[in-house]
Amino acid sequence: MKKLLVSFCSLAVAVGAFGQGQVLSQNSGATAITNNSMGQVAARAALSTRVGFYANANNNATPTSPGWILAGGTTNLTAPGVFLGGVRIYTGFLPGNAAAFQVRAWLTTGTYANYESALAAEGATGGAFGQSVVMQITPNDPAGTAPAPNFLNNGFQSFNIATIVPEPSSIALGLLGLGAVALFRRRK
Repeated sequence: MKKLLVSFCSLAVAVGAFGQGQVLSQNSGATAITNNSMGQVAARAALSTRVGFYANANNNATPTSPGWILAGGTTNLTAPGVFLGGVRIYTGFLPGNAAAFQVRAWLTTGTYANYESALAAEGATGGAFGQSVVMQITPNDPAGTAPAPNFLNNGFQSFNIATIVPEPSSIALGLLGLGAVALFRRRK
């Protein structure tokens, strides 16, 4: 009897680990990705801007929470500021269980497989990066007949991609302050 119970529990865990849920990954002109200088990301930049679909099994996750994975793959913008990722299957996310989803976008000179590698390579050298708000979405069953839930009906909002301005270190600011004090004392 114990062996049967252990076998059943193992099967339940294995099936849960390989569960699949689907979500429609898209936005519209009203929720376009923007940048500081041009409003919607320009057509020339649309071809180079990558969009990644991230998911976290913790439906209360924040952007800095652990557990974010590039679960829905990436795509380019199809028009200025607009992406159409289509229905994405999220493996490991059970239909009917809410999860956290986030869209991350990057405009860089190189080609990178994900947001993290693009940020590490070009974050300090002029790439543009941005993230959407975290959305709580309940994926549905790919084998079912109900339409996939989408980003637009679950809180997706327009977001900005911008170059990252490196912040000066505290020591450098302190040295600048000491230099200014020394300069003003010398003038008096």
